[in-house]
Amino acid sequence: MCHYKGKVLAALSGREMRDDVFNTLTRSGSDIRIFTAMGADLGEAKLARSPAVQVISAQVEAATGAKGVDAALKVARELPRAPAAQAVYLALSQVQHEKTAFLAPELLSAALSINSAVSIPAVQSEINRQVQDGELIRLGSGLMLPKSTFETEKAILRHIAEGKGNVAPLMASVPEMHLMGLTAGQCAATRMVLESTDRFTAVQGYAGVGKTTQFKAMLAAMETLPESQRPEVVGLAPTHRAVEEMKSTGVRAQTLESFIWEDRQARMSGEKPDYSNTLFLIDEASLIGNRAMSEAYQAIASGSGRAITSGDDAQLRAIEPGQPFRLMQQRSAIDTAVMKEIVRQTPELREVVYAMIEGQHALALEKAENVSPDVVPRGIGAFMPASSVEQINPDDKQAQALCEAKLPVSVTEAIAADFVGRTAEARENTLIVAHLNSDRQIINGMIHEKLHRMGVTEGEYLVKVLRPVRVRHNELRSLKGWAEQTGRIALINREYWTVGGTDQQNGLVTLVGHEGREKIISPFENSTEDAQIYMPEAICVSKGDRMRFTRSDAERGYTGNSAWNVEQIDELSMLLRSQDGQLTRRLNLKDPADMHTDLGYAVTAHAAQGASSRFVITLEGMAGARKRMATKESGYVTLSRTKEHVQVYTDDRAGWLSEISKIKGDRTAHDFLMAGEDRMSRTAEGILSWASPLTAVAAGRALLKNYGLAEGDSQGFFVPGARRYPEPGLAFALWDSNGNRAGVVIMTINSDERNGVTLTGDFRVIGSNDARFAGIQQSRNGDVRIAASLPEGLQLAQQNPDIGVIVRIEGDGLPLNMSRIIGADHVIDEKVIAQLASNAAEKPEDTIPFIPEPKENVEQKAERLARQAQEKSGKGEQDIRPEEVNAAINEKDDEPLAEWRASNQEERLTWRDIAAALGDNGKEKDPESETTPEQDLRLKQAERMIVKGKSFED
Repeated sequence: MCHYKGKVLAALSGREMRDDVFNTLTRSGSDIRIFTAMGADLGEAKLARSPAVQVISAQVEAATGAKGVDAALKVARELPRAPAAQAVYLALSQVQHEKTAFLAPELLSAALSINSAVSIPAVQSEINRQVQDGELIRLGSGLMLPKSTFETEKAILRHIAEGKGNVAPLMASVPEMHLMGLTAGQCAATRMVLESTDRFTAVQGYAGVGKTTQFKAMLAAMETLPESQRPEVVGLAPTHRAVEEMKSTGVRAQTLESFIWEDRQARMSGEKPDYSNTLFLIDEASLIGNRAMSEAYQAIASGSGRAITSGDDAQLRAIEPGQPFRLMQQRSAIDTAVMKEIVRQTPELREVVYAMIEGQHALALEKAENVSPDVVPRGIGAFMPASSVEQINPDDKQAQALCEAKLPVSVTEAIAADFVGRTAEARENTLIVAHLNSDRQIINGMIHEKLHRMGVTEGEYLVKVLRPVRVRHNELRSLKGWAEQTGRIALINREYWTVGGTDQQNGLVTLVGHEGREKIISPFENSTEDAQIYMPEAICVSKGDRMRFTRSDAERGYTGNSAWNVEQIDELSMLLRSQDGQLTRRLNLKDPADMHTDLGYAVTAHAAQGASSRFVITLEGMAGARKRMATKESGYVTLSRTKEHVQVYTDDRAGWLSEISKIKGDRTAHDFLMAGEDRMSRTAEGILSWASPLTAVAAGRALLKNYGLAEGDSQGFFVPGARRYPEPGLAFALWDSNGNRAGVVIMTINSDERNGVTLTGDFRVIGSNDARFAGIQQSRNGDVRIAASLPEGLQLAQQNPDIGVIVRIEGDGLPLNMSRIIGADHVIDEKVIAQLASNAAEKPEDTIPFIPEPKENVEQKAERLARQAQEKSGKGEQDIRPEEVNAAINEKDDEPLAEWRASNQEERLTWRDIAAALGDNGKEKDPESETTPEQDLRLKQAERMIVKGKSFED
C-alpha cells in the first residue's frame, strides 16, 4: 500500500472516531485534519487513546519527558532504538499474559516476534535500560517482573484500605426473619454486607455453598428499607454466563468490562458518575485480572459507591494477568465472609468437594468411588462403568480384548458410551467436562454419531461453525502472528474478514471481506487487539442435538456457553430452543454472525465453571497435552459441579493425582517481592501453633498472677527455651497495618527462687517488616488502649482488665481491623487520636520491598568475571542469535520458576523450621535438624530478629 504525502480532510461522526478509520487516514496522507461534531476534549481524548494516531504534542512530550513541542522534538531526535522500546512494551504485555515473572530471554524472544526488524542488541539494551530505571524488577533465579504490575496490585490494596469505615451501613442490624434457613456462612455474609461501614467487602464462597441463596436473602432484607434509603443493586461479572445467572435472581447486571467502558466514557465527556446509592455485586472474582479489578475499584471509589466482591479462590484463574481476588484476601484490609457449608451435593459427594478444598485429592477420588454408578438412570443393556472412577489405558493386547467384548478402548469412547446409555432425562441432566478442546470435539462427534444411529436425533446436515482460536496477547501486533492465521476468519469491529497474505517488505496484512473487498492493516503500527480469530469448520448436526453458543452477542440474544436444543434444521437455518423451553433463536446458517455455535454435550472446565448439574462425567488425564491441563483448580471445578453423581474417567489415575499436587498456579507480584517476609510470617505462625496458652502451663499461670494479668483475657503464649535462647518466653502475635497476623514477639522469661517468674524486658521479633502491632489483651467492654512499648502494654492490661490493649512495637499509626486483633476498635486514648488526626495527610508511597541479590554459583561467577574482562578489553557482549534465545526458552522455561518455588514453598512448616527460628538446632528434637554455621548465619540474617535490651526500669 502506498503512503501519500498529501493533506487529508476528513468529516467523521462520533461512531467513526475509531482505530480502523484512523488507520486508513494515516495511510492516506501526511497532514490529516479531522472535522467532527464531537467536542474537542472528547475528540482529542479518543485520538490520544489510539495507537494508530496520537496528538503529536502529547505523544512526543510523553515519550521524552520534555515540556514543549520544540524541546520534546529535539530530545526525541536523540533518542535511539524507539522501535525496540515499542517492541519491548508490546512484548511485556504478551509475556505477562502467561506469567507474572518471566525470563529476559522470553521477553527478548517476544519482542523479536513482534517486530523482527529490530536488532537483538537494541532489544537487550532497552531491557537493560528498564532494569536500571526500575521499570523492570529483577528477582532471584533470573526472573523479572514489571514494576507496573506491583503498582497495579498496590492500587487495589490502597482502594480497599482507603474505603475502610467510609460509608454508612445499609442496616443497623439484619432482621432475623431474613436469616432463617441460612447456613452460618450465608448468615455471616449477609450481615457483613448489610452492616459494614466499608466501601469494599468480599465473600469467599466455595462450590455449592449457596451463593445465589445468600444473594436472594440479602436482596430481600434490603427490600424492607424505606425506598429513599434502598440502594440500587448492580451486578458485575467477567462472563456473560455469570451475568445471566445474576439476572435470574432479579439483579440488573452487566459485564465488568462494559461497566468500566461506560464509566470511562462518562468521565471523558465531563460527567462525574454518582454511585453513592449503588451497591455493586462483583461475581466470579477469581476470573478477573488485575487491570479490570483495579479500574472497577477506582471507578466505584471515585463515584462514592460500595461493592461486594464474591468468588471462589480455589477455582480457575483469570485469563488476564493477575490474581486480585486472592491478593485481597491474603494481603489487604478487606473483611471477608467465608461460606464453606456445602448444600449443593448429596452428603456423600460433599466429602468429595471438602477433600479437594483441603488438598486431599486421593481421598476425594475414594469418596467419589463410594457412590455407585448405578444411581444414574440408564437404558436396558446400556454400558455402565464398574466404578465411579475408571482408568482406561489398555495396551494393544488388552485393547483387542476390549474390542472383542464391544467395550470402550479409550476414555473418550467410554465417555460417549456412558452418556448415550443414560435415559433421555438423565442425558438432559448430565454435564460432560473435557479440559482439551480436541477431546471435547472428539466426544461431541462420537455422541452425535451414536445418538443418530440410535434414532434419538433426526436428519443430518453439514453446518459451518466458527471455532475460536486462542491467540496470545499482542500476537496480532506482528506480521508473524497474522501469517499464522492465514485462511482463518478475523472479526474486527463486528465485521468478518478472511486473513489473506502478508507483505513482509511493507509490514502489511491483507484482509478479504465476504464480497471480495480488501482491507489493509499494519499490525505493528496500529491497534489490532480487538481482532478475534476463528477457524471455520463443518460439523454434522441433527434435530434433537444439544448445541451451545461459543460467543456472546447481546444484540442477537446469544450468551456464550448457554445450552440449547435443535428443534428444526435445514440447509439454510436452524431453530434452537433453550433447555428450559422458554426461549427460541433462529440462526441463519449462511450468516457468519450466526456461526458461533458448536455441539454442546461436552464443555471445557472454563465453560463449566459456575454451572451445576445432577450428573457429571469428567475426563482427567495425563496423555499428551492433558498433562498440561491437570491442575488442582481444574480438578476442583469438575468434581464440584455435580449434585448426585460424578463419573471420572482417566488414562492414569496415579499420574493425575501426582500432577495436580504440584504447584502450577501463578503468583502475584507481592508473592515474588515479599517471599522472604512471607516465609518469616509462616515461621511465626508455626511458633504460635506450637506454643501453649499461658493458662495451660504452670509458668504461664505464675506469670499471669505475678503481673496481675489473670483478671483480663490475655492473648499471651508460653514458648519453651531453646539452645540459642535457653530461657522460655512470653509470646504475643504480631499484626500488620491491615490487621493481618504477620509475626510474633517473644519476651524473655526469667525464673529464680527469690523472684519467681519475671520478665527481663528483652524481646525478639520474628515476622514481616510490617508486623508492628501486638495484641496484648482482648477487649470486654468495646474500648481499646494503645501502648508505645511492651512494658506499658502489660501495665495497661493490669490496670484495665476489661479493655483491649495493643502495643505498637515501632512506627506510627494504628492497624486497620483492630476488632480482629482484640475484639474492639473504639480507641479511648486522646493523645493517640490527636496524633492520628495530625497524621491524616497523604501517606507516603509504598516502596518496593528490598530484594537481596541471589547468591551466584561457581558457573555464574566465572561467567561474570569473563564478561567483565571482555568489557575491559573493549569487545563488549556478542549478539545472541534468535534460535539460541528460542532454544533457551524451550529447554529451561520452567526451571527458574521451579527453583524460585522450591525456595519459597507455602508448605506447612516442620519442627526444624520452628526450632531454627527459636534457636534450637539440637538433635534431641530432630535427628536431621542440625545446621551448619553457614546455614545458621544465613538464618540469622533472614530472620529479621530484633533483640532489644529494655527493662521495666527503663
